[in-house]
Amino acid sequence: MTAPFTPISSFEGKIQKSHVFFENIIDIAIKCDYNDSKNGNINEIIPLCGNLRGETRMPTRQSTNRSAERMLDILDCFMADDRLMLMEIAKEAELPVSTAYRLVQTLEERKFLKRDDSSKRFSLGEKVGDLLQVYTGGRFDLLRCAAMRPMEALSGKHNETARLFVRDGGYKLCIEAVESTRDLRHIVRIGERHDLVRGAAGKVLLAHMPAPQRQAILEERNLDAKIEEILSGGYAVSYGEREEGLVGIAAPIFAGQSQLVAAVSMSGPISRFMEEALPDKIRDTVACAERITGKLAKYRGGGAGEDTS
Repeated sequence: MTAPFTPISSFEGKIQKSHVFFENIIDIAIKCDYNDSKNGNINEIIPLCGNLRGETRMPTRQSTNRSAERMLDILDCFMADDRLMLMEIAKEAELPVSTAYRLVQTLEERKFLKRDDSSKRFSLGEKVGDLLQVYTGGRFDLLRCAAMRPMEALSGKHNETARLFVRDGGYKLCIEAVESTRDLRHIVRIGERHDLVRGAAGKVLLAHMPAPQRQAILEERNLDAKIEEILSGGYAVSYGEREEGLVGIAAPIFAGQSQLVAAVSMSGPISRFMEEALPDKIRDTVACAERITGKLAKYRGGGAGEDTS
């Protein structure tokens, strides 16, 4: 009976080289096509390589903390861009592609990230939105209460999606939505954050920021958001700024004397926002924002009661 083979010290150099070899194999496989079953099952390759590197050992406290730090680094990547390829995440987080893959896979399984199958880009998942709801608590309850009926009326009249956004630093945060019932519609979930400089709602929020902060953002991105136009017109329209073929209309919501608190938007495919339909949709979006502003004034003045408007 043959005794089990046990590596001896003379093979240590070869084993070390095999670590690098398999690390490169993983990187190449992922670059070719992330998780594409037609090119082989990458999920079977990675555990094998992990075993060669000795990663099946019980993790120490230091290694566990490092894994947590790396996951947080990956989530931080989405502060700058809300949709990223795996390679972009690895570069931004300064991680090997194979390491980024394993951590991203875990975050996706736990719904902290989600992956679009067509573009293969990742974005923040629904679990982040759930945590955000807990974090904000009742901060936006009054605003959402004031906005719901006007948004339902706006969405119902045109059968387009209406959303409510607030500014969160250099981002717009969706805190309420009334979805269109059409098959072709734009999806942004409550709790999602997106760049201020892209899309109509972001530009409305940007236009009403303090001038120094606004200018810093515009100069950093080398952009001209046509602020004066938005301020004088009372609304913003965007064409394909976040997604090709998408049109957005947004108008500001105020509390008190010109204090911007939010923006309401309506969005949909460009085919339903042609010239003949656009003026009515702009007018109704602005009217919706004005209704919400009026209801906020009523609530803050102590006139809240049963609301049927």
